[in-house]
Amino acid sequence: MWNADKFEVGAIIKRNGKKVEDLPLKYTGKKSQFSATFTPPGPGVYTAAVYGYDPATGNTGLDNVTFIVKKAKK
Repeated sequence: MWNADKFEVGAIIKRNGKKVEDLPLKYTGKKSQFSATFTPPGPGVYTAAVYGYDPATGNTGLDNVTFIVKKAKK
């Protein structure tokens, strides 16, 4: 068991290859679940590099996801 408060978890959001936002993810209270709210600034191809980092050991995990926004919400 690890303490989620001692880890940095976040996502680096890019749109069409350019950085849009560094998004910190908060622990939801459920095992292995973190969340945040992101509002896309417009249509495009987005990627999110989602990471977990333990500053005490330097251990890091990373995964990427791609999603397409066709129409921005008004």
